[in-house]
Amino acid sequence: MDPRFSVFNVTTAVLLGLTLWVLIARIRGVVESNWPLYYYAGVIGYSVVFPGYLDEAWIYAGVVCALLLRFEFMGGWFLKIIRTIDILVLLVIAYWAFDSMVLY
Repeated sequence: MDPRFSVFNVTTAVLLGLTLWVLIARIRGVVESNWPLYYYAGVIGYSVVFPGYLDEAWIYAGVVCALLLRFEFMGGWFLKIIRTIDILVLLVIAYWAFDSMVLY
C-alpha cells in the first residue's frame, strides 16, 4: 500500500483544504456564517480520531473566537482582536496539518 494515500494523510489533506477555505472566508470579512462552527466541530472530531497531532488549547481558542464572531455583539478594536486571534489559530492549524502529512 502506498503510504501517501493512508487514511491519516487523506483526512489531513481534507483538513488542510477546509482550513484554507475558512481562512480565506475570514480574511474576506465573512463573520456571520455558521460554516466555521461546523469546521471547528470537524477539527475537534479530527483531534479525537487522531490524538496528539493538534493542540487542544489552540482548537478551543479557535472555537471560542468563532462563537464570539458568529454572535456578533461587539465592534471596534475588540472585534479586530478576536478576528486576529481566529486567523492566527487557523494559520497554526494549517501549519500543523501541512507539517504532519507524510509527503514522499
